[in-house]
Parts: sequence; structure tokens; C-alpha cells
Amino acid sequence: MATDVLALRGAQVFVLGDALLDVYIDGTVDRISPEAPVPVVHERGVQEVLGGAANVAANIAQLGGTATLGARVGDDHDGERIRALATGHGIRIDAVFTDGGVPTARKTRVRAGYQQLVRIDREETEPVSRQTADALLARLDVFLDGDGGRAVVLADYAKGVLSNEMLRAVVQRCRAARVPIIADPKSDDLRRYAGATVLKPNRAEAVRAAGPGADHHPEALAATVLAASGAENVVLSLSADGLIAAGAALAAPLRLCAHVRQVADVSGAGDTMVALLAAGAAVGLPLERSVMLANIASGRVCEKLGTATLTSSELLEAFKEETEDHQPEKWLPDRETAARIVAAQRADGRRVVFTNGCFDMLHAGHVRLLQAARALGDALVVAVNSDDSVRRLKGPSRPVNALDDRVAVLSALACVDFVCAFDEETPLELILAAQPDLIVKGGDYAREDVVGGAQAAAWGGRVEIVPLLKGRSTTRLLQAGAS
Repeated sequence: MATDVLALRGAQVFVLGDALLDVYIDGTVDRISPEAPVPVVHERGVQEVLGGAANVAANIAQLGGTATLGARVGDDHDGERIRALATGHGIRIDAVFTDGGVPTARKTRVRAGYQQLVRIDREETEPVSRQTADALLARLDVFLDGDGGRAVVLADYAKGVLSNEMLRAVVQRCRAARVPIIADPKSDDLRRYAGATVLKPNRAEAVRAAGPGADHHPEALAATVLAASGAENVVLSLSADGLIAAGAALAAPLRLCAHVRQVADVSGAGDTMVALLAAGAAVGLPLERSVMLANIASGRVCEKLGTATLTSSELLEAFKEETEDHQPEKWLPDRETAARIVAAQRADGRRVVFTNGCFDMLHAGHVRLLQAARALGDALVVAVNSDDSVRRLKGPSRPVNALDDRVAVLSALACVDFVCAFDEETPLELILAAQPDLIVKGGDYAREDVVGGAQAAAWGGRVEIVPLLKGRSTTRLLQAGAS
């Protein structure tokens, strides 16, 4: 699963739809107004974040993908804020157009702690002008002509960008270019999204579209949506009940439970799910894998306050805390994967620690070293000598435990984030490829003798020596066993 998360960084996604500015006014409440039976909020701060289609784009950019936002904004402060915030996220905004006379859509929420007290919406829903529609389609055509893994999101918030005519034009272009389409609907008429690769309604939207008297059991509801929409696949989010996916890309309906430890705010969780589905489709992940990623990611953003996003490092961490079926692969199969993992961690602002050894018979000294190494950073990569490498270093009777067993034991330790192997006598080539922030060795090494230490200075890395637990070694254990 770690390799799937890394693959998302190569996704290129054009997000077309309604961009919103989400405004949060935070304060405290300690009395009721004498003027009316309403709480008096003492304002403590105001936060502006991207919402709607812009939040979908922000989620993709935060995962390391390339996001282009196609939207309209008003000639106003809120429109400028959307452009500025999007630029700060690294989102391409050359397809964000000002449509005269229509204000930027804005949602203002007043909160006291975790409690939302009121939401105030400002919006106009008239269709975009012909000039703006043509400009958006022209930018989409440029995107579809590009190279690399691509996908298009239709982020419909019913604010006027995605008219029936616009939807038909986009679907026709995407299907001709063989680029997948992920549609987030906001209409009871699901036929508007016919031809979409994946349609992602929530339960309330699906129930309204199914009509009175329809079977609302998740599997029946998913089948109804699939038939009514003309989409190839449907991913139906069920809030606290998880999701169900069905369609041509799956052998059978896929039902997943929700993965939320504690809900803080559900705002934007659907945007995160759409972003993961689109990024997965762009890089060619099977739908089942994309759905699993999307389910975990959307659950995790529900634990954050307000409209939120998730980094690739946070997504990897989320999988570590899930059930066995959803555990990430700590094993990094080759040098290139290790380099990409470390690059992704560092891009998310995490300090990566590297250590290495044979770890033939794991003992308390090893565990103490690994725990101390992990405490120095945010992610620990452990490089293990291959069986052939151990034999060359230790003699023909070693290793006692084969590489697969040594990797399994190391992977079971909570302090170990990733495990890789090297066949050389030293891990120098692996260190040069990964470029960790810290290289950690035990107290039996001098700092100047640590492999890779001199080279690490070139990228700002350094060596750290941690004390050993005296009297513990694999050799001593083997000698004791033989006596």
C-alpha cells in the first residue's frame, strides 16, 4: 500500500466545478444575548480556506499530485483569496476565470470549540457565461493533450459552472482522450453525469435520486444509482457506515466500514474521497485500491477541525493504525522505492532517520537502538543486510534467520516505519539514493567511520551516535547457546 500512496504523487488532475471560499469564525461562548435567545460569540480568530472544487484540488496537491483548478470566481476579495490560497497550495490557477457580476461563492461558519453554531452562505447560481464556458473548455483541451497519468474531476456544487451542456462537452472530450472522469454530483437527475468513470454521491443524494419507494439498502441503492446514472462505476459514501462501491471495474460490490477514531468535523470529507479516487484513477490504480485509499483518507480528515486536507505521510500513518487488512507495506522492495519514500516524507516536512545492520537475532540492544533512532525524527528507515551480504561479513554459518524472517520481526516493531535490504557489504548506495536527514549507529562506531556520513553533509544530513545496551550482541547469544 505504501507504493500506492507514493504513486499518487504522479497524478495530474483537472478539477472542474464550483470553487468556494470557506470562512471560519472561531470564538467562545459564555452567555446568552439579552436581545434574543442566541449565544454571544466572543471572536478569537478568522480562518479562510479553500472549499468546493478548490478543496478537491488542494487535497490532490497536498498528496504531491499536480492539480489544475477550473472554476469561476467573482471580481471581489473572496475571488482573490481563492487564487492566493490555491497558489499557496501549488495549484495551477490558469483555468480560474472571473465571470462579471457573479460574486464568489462563500460559506461562513461560526464555531465555539468543536461546535458549529451557524452557517451563512453567499452564492449566486446562474450559469457561467458563454465566454467563460468556452475558456474553461479550452483549458481542459490543453490538459487532455498532455502526457502522463491524468484524470478529470467534475466537482458539482450546483453553483452554475457545470450546466448540462458543460457536462456533455466535458464527458465527450474526456472519453475521446481516454481520460477517466470522477463526478461528485449535486443533482437528483443523475443522468446528467452519464459516461463518468466513477460517480460518487453520498447517501442523501442517492436516496433523493432513487425516488420514493426505492430500496434504500446500500447494495440496492448502489445498483439503482448505477443504473439511473449511466456511469461505469459508483462509490456511494454512507457517512458513519463507510461506503459501498459497485460497477464494471469490480467483480462484486465492495463494502468498507468507516475508519474514524473521533469525528471533529465532516466538512470536506467528500472532497478528500473524490480527490483520492481521481488521483488513483490518474495513475492507473485498480478501483478497489483507490476506494480503500479514499475510505481511509476521508475518515482521517474527519478527525481534523474544519475543511482539511491530508498529506501522503499522514495517509501512510493512517494505514499503520488500521486493521491488518489495511496495514501498509513497511517493506521497500528496491532502492528506487526507498528513495521515493524518503523524498515523500521530506516533502511533507518530516525528518527521516536511517540505520542499518544484520539484525540476525533481534535482542534488547537492537530494540533500544531502534527506539532511540526513531525518537530523533519522524520516520525510521531500517536497512538490512541480505543473506549473501551477511554470509560475506559473518561467515558461512550466518545468518541464523533468513532475510524474510528478519524483515518480518523488524516490521512488527512500532518504532520501525520502513524496512529495506541491501546486497552490498555496506548500505552506501542505498544512503546515496535515499538521502536521509539522519544516519544513526550504535556507540561502538566513531562518527567519522559511519558509512555515508561524509556524503550526507552534501544534502544537509548528519550522523548521530546513540549509546549501546552493554552485554547484548548476536555473537554472544550464539556463543551462549553453543556452550
